[in-house]
This record gives sequence, structure tokens and C-alpha cells, in this order.
Amino acid sequence: HWPIKALCDYVEATGDLSILDEQVAYADEETKAITAATETIFAHVERQIARIEQDCIPGTALPVFARGDWEDTLQPVDPAMALHMVSAWTVELAYQTLGRYRTICERAGRDATAHRLAGLCARIRADFNRYLVPDGVVAGLAHFGPAGIEYFLHPRDRKTGVAYRLLPMTRGIISGLFSGEQAREHVALIERHLSF
Repeated sequence: HWPIKALCDYVEATGDLSILDEQVAYADEETKAITAATETIFAHVERQIARIEQDCIPGTALPVFARGDWEDTLQPVDPAMALHMVSAWTVELAYQTLGRYRTICERAGRDATAHRLAGLCARIRADFNRYLVPDGVVAGLAHFGPAGIEYFLHPRDRKTGVAYRLLPMTRGIISGLFSGEQAREHVALIERHLSF
């Protein structure tokens, strides 16, 4: 998500939509050498969006934890577990970044991509609220296992003993993914449980 965020930062600061048409090379997956083949930055981002959609928990628009979120110490001991786990913070970052990029695509006349992103963001919002905010409290992590969803860093967490995580609460507000009421409720939780 970071390269798309950086692109949004650049376009929002400069107004330079022509950057979407700049030709950029790829890096070879094995050797990491720069390839001779190039595509526009817009094409690169299209590939990245497709990858984000592909790497979701099946049947949802929630990107898998994979190699982690901002808090790299939360890596599970079993790497396979990360492929069935979701970080609420990462989902919020994806929602915010893809929403910002949708606005850029609208400004650039890339209507098909803007429409696609509007739909993706709507699905992210719905799945975020359906799966990651049990009992009205955002979970830090959710593991989608064969026996159902197990929540971590949430009042339902029975393994770590940690009931709240600050990052998904603040990013939920910053990203605009929380409703006004959810934002107020999470600010109250922060003041009650996470302000020291």
C-alpha cells in the first residue's frame, strides 16, 4: 500500500497527474535486476490493485496479514497463520489509500478504475464492519480459521490477554472508515484504557 500512498501524496501536493503516464521499469523477481520492459505508473498501480484484491481472505475484501502490518513484532510463529489473518490497521490503510487514489483517478479521467475502486472501498467498509468490529470494538487482528474467527488484541482475545490496540483505533478515525459514532466510541476507549 505504501507505493500507492506515496503516489497519492505526490499528486495531492503537486497536482501533477501526468506522472500516471510516466514509463517505469520492473525489477526481476529472482535477480532483482531492473528489466528492459516498462509500463506506465498507472499500469503498475493497476497490477498492485489486482494483487491487493487477490490477496484477500476468500469471500471478503479484507487483505491478508501476510508479512505484517506496522507492528512487525506481531508476526505469528507459524507463517501459514498469517495467510488466514487480517490486521484491522492494514485494512484501514488500504481503505484510505485506495479511496485517495480513486479521487486521483477521477481527476485524471480514469473513470473505469475510479468506479472499480469505489466498489472495492464499499466492500472493504462492509467487510471491515462485519468481521473486524465485534461488539463495537475494532480488533487488532482476526484469524479466519476452520472453526471461525478468532480475535486478538480485543476484549474477546483469550490468548494474549491484551484487550485493545491503539493503532487500529486511531487509523480507523484517520482513514474515515469509522462512522462518526464509531470514532467517538473509540476515542472514549482510548481515553479509558490506552492513555497513560
